[in-house]
Amino acid sequence: MSRELATRESLTIQWRDILRALRRLEARGEIRGGRFIQGLIGEQFALPEAIDRLRAVRRSAETGERVTIATSDPCNLVGILLPGQKVPSRLGSKLTLIDGVPEEEALLGAVAAD
Repeated sequence: MSRELATRESLTIQWRDILRALRRLEARGEIRGGRFIQGLIGEQFALPEAIDRLRAVRRSAETGERVTIATSDPCNLVGILLPGQKVPSRLGSKLTLIDGVPEEEALLGAVAAD
């Protein structure tokens, strides 16, 4: 969790209140705070297992794995956590990631359709 992710949601709770709760969870050892994802500003919070997985992914070799998701999928974090311009959520529109990086053709197609 980070401020960038929280502002993406339509929350009625202020970030400072969320941050206070996250810091309590960190103090109890339920989550970890720090700076885990390069490019994000400010504090980030994650489950310990998620941090281990992030480290494993960072150390792994590229495999060319392709994953296609709908642009309306909450996993569409292009322009938020992933590099590139934000890909608008559009019904029936798809986004392809190669090793977790947005495929250029998919980005160009989504932006051109705008």
